Amino acid sequence: MNLNQTYKIDFKSIKKHLISPLIKILVIDLVVVTILAFSYKVDYETIAVLIVGLIGCSGVFFIIPLIFLYYNYMRCNNNCELHFVYNGTEPLQLKYLSPDKTYTFHEDQISKIKSNLSYTEYENRMSWFFWDYLYSYNELILVNGSNIIISSLLCDRLFIHLKENKVEKIKRILPKIRNCR
Repeated sequence: MNLNQTYKIDFKSIKKHLISPLIKILVIDLVVVTILAFSYKVDYETIAVLIVGLIGCSGVFFIIPLIFLYYNYMRCNNNCELHFVYNGTEPLQLKYLSPDKTYTFHEDQISKIKSNLSYTEYENRMSWFFWDYLYSYNELILVNGSNIIISSLLCDRLFIHLKENKVEKIKRILPKIRNCR
C-alpha cells in the first residue's frame, strides 16, 4: 500500500473552494426571488429589483470575500506542490515545491505550525459564511528559520499527515494570507 501523497491546486480544489459556493449563492438567490414572486404575485419590475438587491447583498457579504480569499490563496500557492513521503520507520518526509524554492524536510524539523482559522472554525461553531470552513492556512516554521505557507486551497488535509502537537491555533475574522512569497 502506497501512503505517499501529492497535493496541488487542481480543478477539484477550485471547484470546492470557488465554483460550488458561487453556484450555491446564485441558486439560493434565485429560489428566494422565485418564492417571493409566486407568493406575492409581483410584477416584473419588482422581480428585477429583488434580483438586483439579493445579488447585491450576496455580493457584499458572500461573493466579494469569497473571491478575495480565493485569489489571495491562489497568489500564494499557485504552481506549488506538497509531497508527503512515507519511508517505513523513518520520520515523515515533506517536500514543498514552489516556483521560487524547494524545501525538503522531515516532520521532526518543524518547530511550530501556526494554524490560521476563522473564528467559527477555531471555536468549532456553526458556519454562516463559506470561508469559515473552506479557507484556512497553516504556516510551517522550520528549525532552520524557514517559513512555508500551506493554504487549504493547496492541501486541506494537512493534519491527516502531521501530528497536531506543535500547532498554535490563531483566530482570524477573515483568514487572509499576509506574508506570502
